[in-house]
Amino acid sequence: MTTKLDFGTQQDIEGLCMSIEKCSKCGIQGEQIEEVLYMGKIEPLIKANVCKSCWAEWVNMRVMVINELRLNLGDPIGRDQLKQQMWTFLNLPKEE
Repeated sequence: MTTKLDFGTQQDIEGLCMSIEKCSKCGIQGEQIEEVLYMGKIEPLIKANVCKSCWAEWVNMRVMVINELRLNLGDPIGRDQLKQQMWTFLNLPKEE
């Protein structure tokens, strides 16, 4: 006996793909970040405001920022500087 799986129409499948309303960086609706970012308390804010492609841009830019500014991520000051650069790059809402 075989079972036929019904995956629905293309619209149903596309509806399963989560998207954010408007990315804070590019300003358009984009695909939501699905992977775990290990960003602590700010992770939900990032996932709610940044699309997957802009996050990928930041991941590449982050390496350049660390190297250009010679940040020591073992030092809290270096981590804070990187966080500020990320906030600016992604155009995230101001922290409260």
